[in-house]
Amino acid sequence: MRRDVGVYHISRRRTQQLLRELFGLTVSLGALSTMEARASRALKAATEEAQAEVESAGVKRTDGMTWLFAGVTLSLWTLATASSTVYRIFVNGQRSTRDDSSALRWRERHPGERSR
Repeated sequence: MRRDVGVYHISRRRTQQLLRELFGLTVSLGALSTMEARASRALKAATEEAQAEVESAGVKRTDGMTWLFAGVTLSLWTLATASSTVYRIFVNGQRSTRDDSSALRWRERHPGERSR
């Protein structure tokens, strides 16, 4: 499966072309990967904080959906409280894939909670 860059879901080569055409920037594929890694590191603490807040909240909402992408079933789970929302994407929607995420066991632990 192709790994796309950013919210526009375009390939790294197309991202290179876009940066060159729009901004006159020449960026290597390796530099794009380095920038992604840097952004991931910068967001790690905030991501962990949101995950902890969502897991410990007394009131939370969950929603799950699947879709087919390039012949592979992907599963998106949204876990939300009044102040935080966490999204998780799994390669498939099978229970065995999701079982490793404690947050996704909310449905089993809190069957009375509403799902949006």
